[in-house]
Amino acid sequence: MQFIQPLKPYASVNIGDKLSFKNSFYRDVDQGICDGQFIEQFIENKVGEPKSLQKPYILFDIPSFVSTCKTIYIKQILLDGTGQKIQNVLSWTLKEMKDEEQYLQMDAFLANQLNEITIPIGTLQPNLTYTITAKYVNFLQRVNFTTFTFTTLPMQAPYVFLSYDTSNSKSLYI
Repeated sequence: MQFIQPLKPYASVNIGDKLSFKNSFYRDVDQGICDGQFIEQFIENKVGEPKSLQKPYILFDIPSFVSTCKTIYIKQILLDGTGQKIQNVLSWTLKEMKDEEQYLQMDAFLANQLNEITIPIGTLQPNLTYTITAKYVNFLQRVNFTTFTFTTLPMQAPYVFLSYDTSNSKSLYI
């Protein structure tokens, strides 16, 4: 018989960890509940490797366009293979840019970032596109990469927020 127990987010269980069971695990329903007989011995009491190893995959919550006058938070969105835990980012890589000085500054900034990024006001230059790749590893030591791109808005450009009523597709409010 195989016992599968989903773990709560941020639970810490590693391959090879020994398991101990409480008295709430009955030999079977009738004997356990009615007769009070509990499982006393387990053949396997160590956490084994998963049967299907999935590479971790995360997305980063970042809009396509960002303003240079706001602090930017780049957070992880956890997907398959992550165990619902923030993944350990091994490195951040910035794609080369035309402005070498800005590239070197941003590359140095990323070198000091951990698993998620907080970009303070004044770090980004206006009207530039940044392409960043995160290399990360999950608790099974499986490595993967995610690349994301965002563009900073120009300094002096008019912005209009548009919204529309979906019930009447003929009207548009500005």
